[in-house]
Amino acid sequence: MTPQCKLTDYVSLPQMETIIAPHVVHDVLTRCDAWEEREKKISMPSMVYLIIALALYPTASTREVWRRLVEGLSEDAISIQDEIPTAGALCQRRQQLGVTPMRMLFDRCARPIAHVSTASAFRYGRRLVAIDGVLEDLPDTDANRTVYPLHCLQEHSRSPFPQLRCLALMECGTHVIFDAELSTVQQGETTSARALLERSLIADMLVLMDAGITCCHLFAQTRRIGAHALGRLNSRDWSKPLELLDDGSYLVAMTCQDSEQGKQEVMARVIEYRLKHPQTGELSPVIRLVTTLLDPELYTREDLIQLYHERWEIELAFDEVQTHLRLSQRTLRSQTPQGVEQEFYGLLLAFFAVRSMMYLAAVQAGWDPDEVSFAHAIHVVQRSQVRFQQANHERLPHLRQALLQELVQERVPKRRLRFHARVLKRTYPRFKHKHYEHLHVPCFKGSFLDLVVLLI
Repeated sequence: MTPQCKLTDYVSLPQMETIIAPHVVHDVLTRCDAWEEREKKISMPSMVYLIIALALYPTASTREVWRRLVEGLSEDAISIQDEIPTAGALCQRRQQLGVTPMRMLFDRCARPIAHVSTASAFRYGRRLVAIDGVLEDLPDTDANRTVYPLHCLQEHSRSPFPQLRCLALMECGTHVIFDAELSTVQQGETTSARALLERSLIADMLVLMDAGITCCHLFAQTRRIGAHALGRLNSRDWSKPLELLDDGSYLVAMTCQDSEQGKQEVMARVIEYRLKHPQTGELSPVIRLVTTLLDPELYTREDLIQLYHERWEIELAFDEVQTHLRLSQRTLRSQTPQGVEQEFYGLLLAFFAVRSMMYLAAVQAGWDPDEVSFAHAIHVVQRSQVRFQQANHERLPHLRQALLQELVQERVPKRRLRFHARVLKRTYPRFKHKHYEHLHVPCFKGSFLDLVVLLI
């Protein structure tokens, strides 16, 4: 590090630069007019990398994450310690950066990446994508409660924390989340899904939907774009056949009213089946699928039934984000709604970068991307930070190739066919939930013994 350079000029994530390029970061800051007026100890590019890195080091404080980003840059540890910004300075810079640059950076970087030869990424010549939602717990602050009110369901089924709803659009073959819509829990998933599909769905895609999202509005929107859909129905909707098909499925007319498009009608095909328990032979309740793929000869019932279970890939992606990247039981860090949204886009960028590197490693090794361990990949990316920071520019391509080779040192075993009930393995505490009135307990200025009353 040369004397005329500041430490903030070297804060980056060099192992991710092929995915999140520095020139894109600079261009986004320019387009958003988000450059700092005075640099001091923290520049805006370094702040972007810091927000992404917060997702990679969930157990570390913000200042500790900054230390890990600059570790290995200088031999003089004392001078580096002197250059570490205060927590207040980092917080102030985050507020100055705002949400828009992180949202735009995600829009610029995130995209489907699978090639047509990628296993499980395409079906019937269409890119296989899934849409679903997940809830994230937020710190219980006055500001977060104002924008993200608590869930209004019964006491035992809701979180005691304010929550953010994220509806994500994911490429099934790579687990890459290439678009997301953030909202409160009060906004329905269908509303967010319509905005998401309008923005990112294209004609060569086949989108998989869960029962909570499947509706006529989304099917009509999907067909209007030129894409196709496959979803799950409840036991009541569209149960009267319009036409019986030779394979046992039947056609229905999905009709709905839209304030913008008027009356919409979509021809769809319903497939009904049961699952047999492998040990007891007991049959499950009827499972009903609905799709816009109407030809029973081109799209057989067996193929579509098996295809629908690819929708579970998005549940696995959410598990990777919450359990392995965020360490599940923790809330997000941010105390304000702006910080929450900014932090979540950093989380999505980190997940996209890691998953993209896993895909490149799988392609080079000739693996299915599902065989690369996500937990191992996180550890590899964390360990590589110091190695990349210490290397000169000429060695970076070699180090990136070595990183890809390290990613495929752990291979996930082939998935087994498993059946699990939808239950939680948790014990219920005997204590009541903490509520708002428990958060602001006044401090007592006396000693503990002043509160003791002795019995005679």
